[in-house]
Amino acid sequence: LHPHAIFELPSLLENQGHQVVAATHSPQLAAVVDPKAIRLVCATPEGKHAVTDFGPVDEEDRRTPRTKRRRFYAAEMEKLKRMVERPFGDLLFARAIVIGDGATERAFLPPVFRNSLGPLAHGISVIDSAGMTRGFVTAVIKFADHVEVPFLVFADNDCKGKKAVEELIDENHLPQDRVVWSGSPEKGDAIERMMVEFDLELCRKVCQQFNPGTHNKDQKEDQKEILLTMKGYKGNIGALLAHVFLETYPYREMKQQWPAPLTELVEKLDSLLKNEGEVV
Repeated sequence: LHPHAIFELPSLLENQGHQVVAATHSPQLAAVVDPKAIRLVCATPEGKHAVTDFGPVDEEDRRTPRTKRRRFYAAEMEKLKRMVERPFGDLLFARAIVIGDGATERAFLPPVFRNSLGPLAHGISVIDSAGMTRGFVTAVIKFADHVEVPFLVFADNDCKGKKAVEELIDENHLPQDRVVWSGSPEKGDAIERMMVEFDLELCRKVCQQFNPGTHNKDQKEDQKEILLTMKGYKGNIGALLAHVFLETYPYREMKQQWPAPLTELVEKLDSLLKNEGEVV
C-alpha cells in the first residue's frame, strides 16, 4: 500500500468487525494502531512459531515484564510508543508536510485533516519534531524545499516554542508565513492547553480513559490535573482526543466553533494544496 494509505487503515477497519491485516514489514501501520491489536509472529529455533501480543496479562508474577502488568501497562506502552520513531520514507510521497511540536499533534492532526479536507488530506505527512529542535526542523524544511513540497509548522505558543521558531525565522530557515501557532500569545498555549481551554469536559472525557480518577474539582486544580494527564500520555492520547473532538465538532457542521489555530491550519493547507496534482 501507499504509505499514506496505510495510515488510513486503522480508522477504516476499526468498525468493520473481525478484520486482520497480515504484513511482513509495516512499521507505519504498527505505529498507529492500538498496541493491544498487534500480534507478532516469529519463527523459533525449533522450527515452530511464537506469537507475542502487546496487551496486559490476566495473571502475573514477579517474572512478568512491567509492559504486561496491568497497573504499569498504560505508562509502559506510552514509553514504547513515544520511543518508536516514525520512518521518513513516507515523506517521499507527501503532498504536504506539517511539522508539529510533539507526539500529541502527530496523532491528533491526521484525523482532523481527513475530517476537514476530505480527499485533499491524502498525502499530508505530520512530523513530530519533539520540541522544534532546530537541526531536526531545518532538515525537514530543506527536504521539503528540495522536493518542492509545501510545508507548514504548527508550533506551541509557549516560551520554549516561540524561542525555537523565532530563531528559525531569524536565521532564514523558516518563512514566517509558514508558521501557525497552537494558541494565543497572551496565554502561551501548547496544544493540550488550547484544547482544555476550548472544551474542558471533552478533555476530561478523554483523560478518564487513561486516568479514571479525573473528577470535577476546583476549576484551577481541575484544569491542572487534566493537563498533567494529557501531557503524561502524549503518545496515546492524541488519537482518542481527535476522535472525541470530531465526533462532537464535525468540521462541516461546526467549523465556526473550532479553535482558531486549527481553522487557520486547515485553511492554509487547503490553500497550499488546491493547485497541487495527485500523488503518484
